[in-house]
Amino acid sequence: MIRLEIYVGNMENTIQKFINDYSIIVNETKKAMEKEISIGDNKMELMKSEMEDFYKNVTSTMAQEQKSRSENQRELQDNAERLNEKLDGVQKLVENKTDEQERKRQRELQDNVESLNKKVDDMKKWVENNTDELERLVTPLIAFNAYGHAGGKYSSGQPVVFKNVLLNEGDCYDPATGYFTASVDAIYQFNAHICFKKGYDLKYVIRAGSNHVIRGETRAATDSTDVKCESFSVTVLVQKGQNVYVSTFSNPPYPDGDYRNSFSGSIIRRL
Repeated sequence: MIRLEIYVGNMENTIQKFINDYSIIVNETKKAMEKEISIGDNKMELMKSEMEDFYKNVTSTMAQEQKSRSENQRELQDNAERLNEKLDGVQKLVENKTDEQERKRQRELQDNVESLNKKVDDMKKWVENNTDELERLVTPLIAFNAYGHAGGKYSSGQPVVFKNVLLNEGDCYDPATGYFTASVDAIYQFNAHICFKKGYDLKYVIRAGSNHVIRGETRAATDSTDVKCESFSVTVLVQKGQNVYVSTFSNPPYPDGDYRNSFSGSIIRRL
């Protein structure tokens, strides 16, 4: 009986100890859980605070970027407007400059035209006042060449007529009279070629007005088997209106046929 009581008492003690130990464990567990919950709440609060701060930072950054973007856009717009204003100013300046240059060019052209017209008028007046001098300086084209089968005889001092004209520039030679008439004061060159029968003397002369500018004499021997031909030339000053012609002092008969007598001349320089 006593043992049973002791055993029951021990069991009661053991149970009570277990209950006490369990209570301690439960309390400690509860405390640990409460601590963990408290720590979790703190972490949650901390995370919430960090997220709020992050959100605020992000929002602030976005707001600043938005503000900066708006300011940049306004600045770009302002710069574009100022650039357009400058371009408009440059365009107007170019247009004004172009108009001014065009007006200047037209004025220069007008001045040049007026200056040229004045020079032309001065030149016309000078030409009118110096016509004689200009005509004197210009040498006209004067040249002739005539021939004739002048068979028969010519009287002494009579002009030999060369009726066939090969050249007569300036129309100064007259094939009807044999005269060359100078149209201007100038230095001329004259040439003559005369053929006559054998056994006769030929006295020839080229006259300019009343002057003998060249004269000579030749004879064809009586025993000659052919006719005699003589060529002569002279360079002489002839005044305007003077006649130049070929003449003879003797009266030899001139051959017909293939023997061509000729008279030619040309101007060298006008005086």
